[in-house]
Amino acid sequence: MNEDRYSCRLKLLCLGLLVFTVLAAGAASVRACQTPVFRYALEKWPGDYYPLMIYHNAPLSADDQAIIDWLEKVQETEGSQVSVYVLDISKPVTTQPATTQAAGAQPTTQPTTQPEKSRADAQREYLLKKFPPPTDIPMPAMVLRYPAQRGPRGAVWPVVYAGKLDGNVARDIIDSPARQKVAKRLLSGDSSVWVLLESGDKDQDDAAAKMLETELARMNEELQLPEQAPTPDVGPYEDEIAVELKLAFTMLRVSRADPAERMFVQMLLSSEEGLTELKEPIAFPIFGRGRALAAFAGKGIDAENIEDASIFLVGKCSCQVKDLNPGTDIMFSVNWDAALAGQPLMTMPPLPRLASDEVEATDVTLTTTQPAAQANTPDKGSFRLLLIVGISLAALIVVVGFPMARVMRKEAGR
Repeated sequence: MNEDRYSCRLKLLCLGLLVFTVLAAGAASVRACQTPVFRYALEKWPGDYYPLMIYHNAPLSADDQAIIDWLEKVQETEGSQVSVYVLDISKPVTTQPATTQAAGAQPTTQPTTQPEKSRADAQREYLLKKFPPPTDIPMPAMVLRYPAQRGPRGAVWPVVYAGKLDGNVARDIIDSPARQKVAKRLLSGDSSVWVLLESGDKDQDDAAAKMLETELARMNEELQLPEQAPTPDVGPYEDEIAVELKLAFTMLRVSRADPAERMFVQMLLSSEEGLTELKEPIAFPIFGRGRALAAFAGKGIDAENIEDASIFLVGKCSCQVKDLNPGTDIMFSVNWDAALAGQPLMTMPPLPRLASDEVEATDVTLTTTQPAAQANTPDKGSFRLLLIVGISLAALIVVVGFPMARVMRKEAGR
């Protein structure tokens, strides 16, 4: 992959935004906003939803149904960014009835006895046509996709993850410790949190971390927030917002090998084409409500790119439409509106208790209690010693006892 792509990407994006701003300046309905980009994104830009397709072709087991029930509860929780669709692929997908047309006549539809489809069946067939089930994954399968993105022929939903339905994977999709840390920092007022995705090479990772720490500290010293003069259309910061307005860039290191972060890592690496192939450290500035601005890899983690990204995030929000700004929304399970008012981040429904988990717990209990049960029984060494002593006594009786008994009988017969 061309490394120049990372050094110039942000400049091109910012140039595009500048052109958009100049064109929009002529419209009376559009006015400049004094709020910095990172703050406006935190207050106003809701996170996009990730479609999670679950395909099955047979009745679901109790464990599988428990996982789906949990996911649907998460879906209904305020602040969730997942949309769950359970699709039964064993039912055939119907086609529209054929049409016939006589010469010079208006098109007509052939009569059909097919009953009218329910809304649920219509949605199922639409989704199965748009998102066909995987053919190389055992059923039931789960496929997580990114929110809709612009493609050359309309909206596209790139795949983040595809695999067998699994409760642990489902849990990691919804949330992770690193994402909780990022959310808490953003809600404490951080302008952005630079997530450094480590490569596993300690020298490269430490060098990238040192570069980020040095340059972010410089940005914290040199940059300033825009003056807070309200415009006719956009007022000052919301009074009910409990988050302090400040300028603060921080860094968080995340290991690609951390099993608790596997889905977070996958979301970051799949956010741009070609990132999964890179073996070097990659930095993602995350701002707003969990939006990754761009990816900077290897030598692209330099002073110039860090400064350009920081200036963009601290600058005035000239474009209030989220989709016209650079970046990709990462899934965060946070009730941002409530958290901004000082309330808890999100109340997550408890994970389901699966039958397989209970079997594993029983095995662990039996393994743990086994040594205690053996405490009152002789070990193998003691048993061998007793056996040897018993054999020796028996041999002694045979060798000594029998001759003595024979002598005693002779003496008694005299």
